Amino acid sequence: FFFFSSRRRHTRFLPVSWARRCVQETGVIGAAFRRFVYSTGRALRELGLAMDARGSRLTNDAAYLEQLSRHRNIMPIYELQPSILIDSFVAPNATVVGEVLIGSQSCIWYGAILRGDNHAIRIGNHTNIGDNTVITTSMALPPGIPESVNIGNNVNIQQNCSINSCIIDDDCVIGFKSVILEGVRIERGSVIAPNSLVPPGSLIPSNQLWAGSPVEYVRDLRPEDVKTIRDMNEDSVELGQEHKFKVLPDVLDEYKLFQNLENPTSYIKAKDRLNQE
Repeated sequence: FFFFSSRRRHTRFLPVSWARRCVQETGVIGAAFRRFVYSTGRALRELGLAMDARGSRLTNDAAYLEQLSRHRNIMPIYELQPSILIDSFVAPNATVVGEVLIGSQSCIWYGAILRGDNHAIRIGNHTNIGDNTVITTSMALPPGIPESVNIGNNVNIQQNCSINSCIIDDDCVIGFKSVILEGVRIERGSVIAPNSLVPPGSLIPSNQLWAGSPVEYVRDLRPEDVKTIRDMNEDSVELGQEHKFKVLPDVLDEYKLFQNLENPTSYIKAKDRLNQE
């Protein structure tokens, strides 16, 4: 498709990509254009599925009767797109939606849900998000309270946790089935014991152990505790890399491509480049 343009008796054709770039830079019109492109793409996908089912009926192919899962574990919402470094592991049945940024060698384990549909979710390097953990953001909070979720490096969030609009600094551990509510800040190296509830707006000082519902101070962490936490997190990262290469056999080629890139890039961009080669 081309747009037609005429100037000074000269006729020229403008490619759609040029027109799209111009429209995207015009604020509200650009947002409306992006949503139109998104809706058009989804309509084409649905049309393709319907045509495939119809063709299967005409050729007496029973494949269309099979109930396939249409789960997409990495899904954008309009202009909100996930950005995942290629050496991170996202389990096949995990869900990453919207503006979610995941750093290097982090692990999103089975059944985890990261919903960046309201505000951003940022996850650092070598961080583990345990099985069935849910991370969401609030629509609106009082002034001064960040609405996004910011999780640092070397953080270990264990299974079945619930986390909403908070800040978790580097080297922290969130125990099984813990709940972290809005406006919480957990400082570097702290540990939240399993089955704990951290009330909204709480501040957990660094290198301390807190437990209970609601949480209360227990004790300061000892040097041996810090070493155990570090070793546990490294083991989880290594295990995530093993799952990555066993669950997705073609990822090894993608990882080699990532290592050869001059600058780190997102999972989607690196994969597109691999497909082009």
